[in-house]
Parts: sequence; structure tokens; C-alpha cells
Amino acid sequence: MSLNAVETAIQQLDRAHKYADHCNTVYAKRFKEENKSKGMPGPEPTKKVAIITCMDARLDVFSMFGLELAESHVIRVGGGRAPDAIRSLVASEQVLETEEIMVVHHTDCGFSHAKTHDELYNLVKTGLGGKINVECIPFQPILNGFEQSVREDLEFLRTSPYVKKNAVISGWVYDTFNGTIKEVL
Repeated sequence: MSLNAVETAIQQLDRAHKYADHCNTVYAKRFKEENKSKGMPGPEPTKKVAIITCMDARLDVFSMFGLELAESHVIRVGGGRAPDAIRSLVASEQVLETEEIMVVHHTDCGFSHAKTHDELYNLVKTGLGGKINVECIPFQPILNGFEQSVREDLEFLRTSPYVKKNAVISGWVYDTFNGTIKEVL
């Protein structure tokens, strides 16, 4: 391992320890105060909605939709693509009784920056030193616009044998430049 890689790893550990310290001091105190009278490990789930969206750190899903802790399952994957989220969605529906699914893609998504599948695979392969085969990883770049990628995901969910046939499924594009969302029909 190179010296730069070691330094980067140490910096990442430092961030992880900082986050853990915040959890154990600031968050835990507030959590205990808010939940001590309930006799449970957190709020009771109240909604039956799963939101599939991107892992992009700019998306504050709870604030965007006015959600409180535990109201919805938020499934975050690169590009917000439904096929990548299917394992978690199946658990959400079958084990935790989700009844509605929102697919939310967003403008300026990193998965829209590559112009072709090959370009994305080459970027990933190069980032991994060019020696590892990445063709087995099912990346799903957004090649034909955000509304089209949402439509593709809606079709995937509506025809999937793993998704409840009576699930209410909707698709959306969040505009990262102005904070609004538009339904995709």
C-alpha cells in the first residue's frame, strides 16, 4: 500500500471516528430524551411508503418530504435505480408491510455524467487501476434523461415478480437546482 493510500485510509478512519463520537455523545443524549417514555428503541413506524432514491449526499429526503424519523423506508443506491434497490424493497414490502413505492431520481446525478455504458465501465475500471473486470457489476447509467430513467424503473417495478401487484408506484424527478419535484407519468 502506498503512503498516500495509508494517509487517505487514516483520514477516512478519522472521519468515521468523528461521526461515531457524535452519535455516542450528541445524538444518543437527544435520542434517549425523546424515547425514554415510549419503552421502545425508537419511534413507531407510521407510514407504509418506501422511497427509492440516489445515494447523493445533497438529497435530504426527510426534509424534502416533511418526514419524521421512522415514517418511511428510504432506500438509497447510486443513481436511485430500482433494480439496485430490489433486495431492500422486497424486505420493505414483504417483511415490513410497505404499500407504496416512490422512485425519485434527481438532476445533476453522477450516474448521468457518462454518455455510454462503456464510458462508465472504463471510468470505474480506470479508478480501480485498470486490472479488475467490472463488467459483472450492473451499473445503470442514466443515458436518455431523468424522466426516461424513472419510466424504466417504474416499468421494472410494475413487471417484477418480487413487487406486490397492488403496490402504489409513482416516479419523480427532483430538481437539485431549485428544490422542486415533478411527477413522471
